[in-house]
Amino acid sequence: MINFKNKKGDTSPVWWIIVTALLAILVVIFILIWFKGSGDKAFGGISKNLDSLGDFDNDKVANFFDRCPCIPILTVEEPNLKGCPKGITAEQMQADNKLFSEKNCVDVSGTSSNKQTPESQKLVEQSKQPVKSSFMLLDGDQLLPTSGYVTSSNSLSVEFSCTKKCTLRMMKPVVGMSGGKEEQKIGDYPAEFGGVNLLVDVSVPGSYSVCLKEDGAKEICYNVKKN
Repeated sequence: MINFKNKKGDTSPVWWIIVTALLAILVVIFILIWFKGSGDKAFGGISKNLDSLGDFDNDKVANFFDRCPCIPILTVEEPNLKGCPKGITAEQMQADNKLFSEKNCVDVSGTSSNKQTPESQKLVEQSKQPVKSSFMLLDGDQLLPTSGYVTSSNSLSVEFSCTKKCTLRMMKPVVGMSGGKEEQKIGDYPAEFGGVNLLVDVSVPGSYSVCLKEDGAKEICYNVKKN
């Protein structure tokens, strides 16, 4: 046995072994606590980010930007409420966000992280219905005819959905060129596109054409004149 000697005489090594062991235990406990806290924060942050980047209701709007993360858009989006179906109320939106924060959403496959409500299940069944082709041009709440309409508004609302690939475009007057027109491609959209509601600018006086062309179908146009 090795003994440590100091000025006061011989001292047993047992005391030093006990002190060293206690210090080692304290260090191990500290490391475990530190790693557990840091790990939970790190992996919790990753999980939260994945939730934000995901699209729970499968309506092509990421959860982070989706004002209604549990409810799909279905056909037409509510203006100024990204990711919400048209006609949704403030109370329904608040309830939807509460379900999402509590991880009680029902996804479009009909599964749930916890429970299902009759309202959310009804929306799930509606979202499973096949998309129907539709194309409407509105001035406020007024549905326009395909030709002969004169507006004083500076913007019109387009609502549409496509069963096949489709393209939305607009012919509009050129500023400073009498009778001149230019084409503006608004966008290309995939098959089974659930719907969109967007505004088109008609602030320049003249004639406008807003047209939707779906693969295999004849192009449909709305012809409008702005005073």
